[in-house]
Amino acid sequence: MRILLVTPIFPPFNTAASVRLYSFARCWSQAGHSVDVLTIPKLPQWCGLDLPFDGFRVIEVPFRPPMAGRFLWRRPAAAAQASSAHSTPAPSRRGFKARLADWLKRKRVSAGIYYWNRKPDYTDGWVKPAVRWCRRQPPWDLVVSSFGPYTSHRVAHAIRRVGHASRWVADYRDLWNESHLFRGLFPFTLQERYLERRWLATTDAIVTVSEGLASVLRGKASAPVSVIMNGYDEEQLAGVSPERLLPEEGPARLAYTGVIYPPDQNPQPLLSAMNTLGQQEPGAADRLRLITAGATEDRWKHQVELAGAGQMWQSLGSISHQDALRLQRDSDALLLFDWSGKYAGVLTTKLFEYLRGTRPILVMGCDGESELAGLVRRCNRGLVLGNDVGAIHDVLRRLLRGEPLLEGSPNESLIASLSRRQQAMRMLEHVMLPLVMSESQGSSAESGS
Repeated sequence: MRILLVTPIFPPFNTAASVRLYSFARCWSQAGHSVDVLTIPKLPQWCGLDLPFDGFRVIEVPFRPPMAGRFLWRRPAAAAQASSAHSTPAPSRRGFKARLADWLKRKRVSAGIYYWNRKPDYTDGWVKPAVRWCRRQPPWDLVVSSFGPYTSHRVAHAIRRVGHASRWVADYRDLWNESHLFRGLFPFTLQERYLERRWLATTDAIVTVSEGLASVLRGKASAPVSVIMNGYDEEQLAGVSPERLLPEEGPARLAYTGVIYPPDQNPQPLLSAMNTLGQQEPGAADRLRLITAGATEDRWKHQVELAGAGQMWQSLGSISHQDALRLQRDSDALLLFDWSGKYAGVLTTKLFEYLRGTRPILVMGCDGESELAGLVRRCNRGLVLGNDVGAIHDVLRRLLRGEPLLEGSPNESLIASLSRRQQAMRMLEHVMLPLVMSESQGSSAESGS
């Protein structure tokens, strides 16, 4: 089977999404299929995930990004050199540019524009050259496009419409118009809703990363929707350095790796319980540490100061993924903060790394009925504490006393099924091959008639 995977996000782009898509290409090619990956050239500041492209072909189609996208993604050093190389503009002109730059940066964070999600995007200019390249190639049996950005679906829709792919599977790593992170920018939001309805009406199958997201997509499309989770990378976990990141001796450590988004992810019940424990138990403030690693140190600092738990918090800032895995291994318990009820089915990549690990997982910020909480329970890998400060306080006391937090053994068969390889093969065997087989049988029936 000839497969085309359309995704601007692909190694060496250093993000968790790249690993999901890389696992697709690698596993499908290892299963004996011909796989082409259609992507964009990567800017140096995006790179860092160097993985071998063995067994499949990667095509980076060059394009000219929009001016605003080039401005937002250029290197800070390059921007400084550019400003010093030109004469100082008039004050009014300089003020307008500064205000425009601030507005664009705010919208990139809040609305998701030029940020691999909402419209307009950095990759808008990539669509036409990508489609032109596709039309010069032999047709594919199947095209798989992965959102975001939405331009991957635009390319797949175009080549399917002209008959250059027999079947189309749309992959949603996140929702588009119902994004839990980016609200979009009016009036582009109107066009986004129209485009998504149009594209979903022509897909043959849809996959997404959780049942919560799948329920939203089933309400918008007639095509079957399947869940292919993100999973964990077996090779990455096996290759973690045995050298400890944290010293063996020291306080009990709670670890959180990655980004946090208050108030939709709420750490206040945990921090309140820590503060209370520090006041009630002699020496507890020195025997318990919350260690965070990620790019949102300022958010953690604000939350910790609100709860008065600053002396029990330690930030490592942004660290490499390998060091994050070492931190998870060297800690005594791992923290997960579920999303508020209006965002069902947000399952972050670190969830699966936590499940594959050995440290107990403490799930907070949910009512206990969420998809995330259910998966942790089924794997028998953690405790679901919700927002109950008293329950969190009791668990922290047990942790300080060295008492075991979990009973029984992990559900190893379920955890093994959550590897990226297993999920990629599940997509191939249960979603993609049936589509191609139905196409082949349909063609045979027409020939026979």
